[in-house]
Amino acid sequence: MAIGTPYYISPEQVRGQVDVDIRADIYSLGATLYHMVTGRVPYDGETAAEVMRKSTSTRIPSSPRPDHINTKLSSGLGDGRRDDDGQEPGEPVPQSRRP
Repeated sequence: MAIGTPYYISPEQVRGQVDVDIRADIYSLGATLYHMVTGRVPYDGETAAEVMRKSTSTRIPSSPRPDHINTKLSSGLGDGRRDDDGQEPGEPVPQSRRP
């Protein structure tokens, strides 16, 4: 059972993994920061289930960089967008990380 706010909950928590560690908090902090600076949540949907399904999809979305959404931000804010394995947005999730 996943417990958390669908927009900010880590994919590991959505999957109900029991070995969740501090990286889940870092994911949630990043999702919160993204929402704060862009005014958009990382994944949207009509229902909580749809939002959580999108966050666990097999591809990292190739969303616009935060500084392209909010032009008042310093350029380069989105330069560090990678997952914890160094994967670039839009690349397939490695088989070892799939549910």
